[in-house]
This record gives sequence, structure tokens and C-alpha cells, in this order.
Amino acid sequence: IFFGTSSGWRNETLDFSSYAGNTIQIRFVFGANMDYNDGNWQIDDVALVAQVSAWEITSIEFEATTSDGPWNWTFHDVDIYMTASADTAFIGNGEWEKTEMMLVKENYSFSVFSPDWWSIDLDAPFYLPEGLSLHIKIEKEDTVSSDPIYNRWGCVYTPDYQCRRVSDDTADPTYLNANNYLPVMLLNTTTGQIGISSSTDNRSAAPMNSYYIYSDFEGIYSPTYLGLNGNDDWTHGGTNDDWQFGEPLFVPNIDPALGPANGNSIAGTDLSVDGYYNDNEFAWLISPAYAYPDTVPTRVTLRLDRCIRMAPGDEGVVLVGFSDDTTPPTEATDWLLLRSYPENQTSWATEDIDMTGEFQDAESDNPNYYFLRFVLVSNLTNTRGGWNLDNIQVFGD
Repeated sequence: IFFGTSSGWRNETLDFSSYAGNTIQIRFVFGANMDYNDGNWQIDDVALVAQVSAWEITSIEFEATTSDGPWNWTFHDVDIYMTASADTAFIGNGEWEKTEMMLVKENYSFSVFSPDWWSIDLDAPFYLPEGLSLHIKIEKEDTVSSDPIYNRWGCVYTPDYQCRRVSDDTADPTYLNANNYLPVMLLNTTTGQIGISSSTDNRSAAPMNSYYIYSDFEGIYSPTYLGLNGNDDWTHGGTNDDWQFGEPLFVPNIDPALGPANGNSIAGTDLSVDGYYNDNEFAWLISPAYAYPDTVPTRVTLRLDRCIRMAPGDEGVVLVGFSDDTTPPTEATDWLLLRSYPENQTSWATEDIDMTGEFQDAESDNPNYYFLRFVLVSNLTNTRGGWNLDNIQVFGD
């Protein structure tokens, strides 16, 4: 409530934080008594400002993998839309309402000349709030150069439907079919690159289909698939536990320096005290509960970026466990060994670990969830940098 005169223009700020999560309307009311009239009330530049932690996306990249013909793809009249929500998968077929999304690229011509990553600069940045999934819709209406040659893109298999797609030669499709193969995508932001960088399959229908005049793709990229969950719900403990999340401080002699794929945070043993893991350590890092698939894929792969530096006699191990609920196994015998590391590695490397046999053996027990576990075991003598872990992903195909 304002009384009296302002003696000219002035800025006023009101706190609406108590209304967070609600739809509000703002009304300005001017009241006067019957004694005296003087001037009026003038209002300008009204703005509702919120501070949101978000990724500012400036461009996106897709991976071209194979072609049934020459490498001379050009897609015309491509429109790209984005929005964000808490949804992590489609519940069925259909189509999003474009008017409820932000048009970030319009009437774009996109050319591909080789098997590589290809970038698309957005017309305007899109802000993806932390904790939400990115929803992207790509429509192509290419009457110029549609060619009956299948060109394929890198994809990953998703147990849930995170992709919808459809193609046609006669009209713009309005009904997309849910699919388990999601195109890998990198998001270039003002603070670094995020996204899915490793493909396990090739598909031609999404994000853009070269064979048909019309193609329509919708994808949901959850925080998990974008690598943004960080250390959420990961737990650690054990004897002389020194697992940490963040940026290693003692590089490159004790721990490896971070590269572009790491951002500014990893999981590792003792990243900040002196870099060395402890003597007589038996410490573990356990993932959150991941849903066990309804049908075990032909191949199940754990992919991770790692550099592990062990002293003689010490060891790092990777295990998988299964459970009926979201509580990880408590008995040592319920954890199955996937890989052991007695070595001292010098640099980061991406590694694939096959888990197919473990998943197939567990199928008869009908578990609901599975967990990953990383352990460091040391003796009483020398120590080194230990575990450095990042970009942990599971693929099924």
C-alpha cells in the first residue's frame, strides 16, 4: 500500500515468493477521498522476475553414423521446438502441441557430409531448468531434396519410451509412434557440454529422416540421460571411507586432470584432502535403484569413464546387485563381480563392461531393481589416487 506522493518516478519491488507454484493475477487499485485531488498514479515497466538455476542451451549436436548412399545429406525446412517438464518418458503414441513449446530454430537447412557429430545453432537460447527433462520436437518438410536413401543416426536403447517418430511422403504427420531408440544428442551450453555422447545402435527415422518428405521426431531427454543427476541419491560408506564428489585438487600427479567430458565434477576417493586414499580402506560407492527391465535386452552394457590409480596390493572392483525394492543388497554374496582393477592407470579412458550374463541369471528371481557398486580395498602400506569416475551409463540393445 502506497500513500502520499513519490516526488517523481521510482522503482518499487514486491516479494511474491510466498505464491511460488501458484497462478497469480496482479491488480492495481487507486483510491481517493472526497477532500482533495492532486495528480494521478502512473505505472510503467511492470515485470515479474524469478531467479531460476538453468542450463543456457545455445546449440545441439546429433551423430551421423552410416549411409546407404553418398554422404550428401541436406535437410530443408527444418523446425525445432523445445520445452521442459518433469516427465521422463512417453505414456503412448500421439503428438505434442507445438504452440506450448518454444520455437528455437525455424526453416533451417541442415547438411551432413560424413559420419561425425553435426551441430545446429539455435536462433535463440533455450533455458533448461535444473532437475527437469528436455523435450525436443523436430519437424522436416523437405520438398527440395528428399532422397530415397536411408541415412542413419546414433541412438541408444531406452527401456521406457523416450522417443516418438513418424515419416510420410504425402502430408505432415499428426500422430507419432512411441519408440525405444532415442537419438544421442549433445547440448552446448554457456557453461559446458552435456548430453549423451555414446551410441549403441543406428536408426534412420530420427531425428530427421532423409528417405521421406515429411518426418517428425519428439524426444524426452531426462536429467539421467543428459548426465545431470550428478551425485543425487548415490551413497557411500565403509571402513575409512573417503569417497567424494567434485573436482580433484591434486592433479595431474595424484589424480588425473579433468577433460571436456568431465565438466567440473566427478566421483572419486579423496579428491580434496591430499588426493591419496586411506590405508586399510574398504569403502564403497553405491548407485540409486534403477528399474530392472521387463525384458532383458540381448546385451546389457555398463559404460563409464574412469582412471583408477592403485598401489601394489590394493584393488578397485565394480559389482552389480539386484533387489525386490529400492534398498540395495546388504549381503556380500548378493553382489556380483563385474571387473577388478589392480592396476595404476595414467589417464582417463571410456570402458564398456558386459553385464548381460548377470542380468540374464537374475531374470529367474524377477527382481524389480538393480544397483551398481564401486569399491576400493587397500592394505596397510602405500596408497595412490584411487578411483576417478564419471559419465556412468547403462545400455541395452
